[in-house]
Amino acid sequence: MQILQEIIFQGGEIAVLLFELLALIMVVFAGCKGILSLFHHDEDNVALALLKGFSIGLSFLLGAEILKTIVLQEVSELLMVGGVIIMRVALSVLIHWEMKQEQKERELEEHSRKIELANQVIDHHQKKMSQQGEED
Repeated sequence: MQILQEIIFQGGEIAVLLFELLALIMVVFAGCKGILSLFHHDEDNVALALLKGFSIGLSFLLGAEILKTIVLQEVSELLMVGGVIIMRVALSVLIHWEMKQEQKERELEEHSRKIELANQVIDHHQKKMSQQGEED
C-alpha cells in the first residue's frame, strides 16, 4: 500500500511539472506570436492571439493545480490550492469573455466596412445613372 501511494505521489508530481511546463510554453509562444504580429503591423490580431494563448496556458495551469490536490497532505495546503484554483477559474472566465468581446468588435467592424463599401457602390452607380440621364 505504501508503494502504491508513493507511485501516485511521484506520478502526480511529474504530471504537475509537465502541465506547468506546457503552460509556460504556451504563454511564451503566445507572447512571441503577439510581438511578431506587432512587428508585422497586424495589430488587429495581437489581442486575440494573446488571449487565446494565455487561455490555453491558464487551462494547463488549472490542470496542474487540480493534480496538486492528489499529493497534498494537509488541509491548509488544500485550502491554498483551492484558492488558487478559484482565482485561475475566474481569470479563465474573464479571458474567454474578453475573447468574445474582441470577436464581436471584429465582426461589427467587418460588417461596417461591408456596409460602407456597399454604400460607395450604390453612390457610384447612382452617379453613373444620373450622368447617363443627363446625356439623353
